[in-house]
Amino acid sequence: VIVKVGEDEYKSWTPIGEIFIVTKGTRGCSLYVDNEWIHVPSVKVEKVAVGTGDMHISYFTHCYKGNRDAIECAIKSNALVSSIIEFLDFVKEGCLNWEKVYGLRNRVMELWKERIEIIRSQV
Repeated sequence: VIVKVGEDEYKSWTPIGEIFIVTKGTRGCSLYVDNEWIHVPSVKVEKVAVGTGDMHISYFTHCYKGNRDAIECAIKSNALVSSIIEFLDFVKEGCLNWEKVYGLRNRVMELWKERIEIIRSQV
């Protein structure tokens, strides 16, 4: 079982489940795995977006299902969310053209790969 709470919700929780995740916005997340807390930073972004915790747990769960490495999945989740946030303004402007959508996807993927390496170096 994977449980994710936001930092503001954490005060009323005790770590439960196989993995307990506390998302901390632009500061990344903390994982409680094997009776140990591990902090995984993120790449700081200036924008704030609603739903980033949902994006984080969605990708984390997908990743963990495949490789069972909680730290690696947290690194990739943090990198992905910060990369997507960078392009939110572009999407809000109306990116309905498939060529633009595909180009945006490629730019997000490139940024995501760069950020995975940046965060890995900090863990």
